[in-house]
Amino acid sequence: MILLGPPNRITSTINAEELHRFAEKIGLKLEWYKKLNEDGSIGYYDITSEAKIRRALRLGVEVVEDEDDLLYFWKLLIK
Repeated sequence: MILLGPPNRITSTINAEELHRFAEKIGLKLEWYKKLNEDGSIGYYDITSEAKIRRALRLGVEVVEDEDDLLYFWKLLIK
């Protein structure tokens, strides 16, 4: 599952490959990926374009309203 949370950041609940495939569909480049752990299996993309956000929403991204929820999710994955 792909999550969109504040501040316009997408991440995956499955793995980085799922996230990269989704990011490519909405027009994001792999070099924009931000790693949260050493091997890069957990990370995110920042979306700076409203058009890309709308595209992500049309493709079914799940919206997370609270940035703390994203931080909590990442902490669970990194452990």
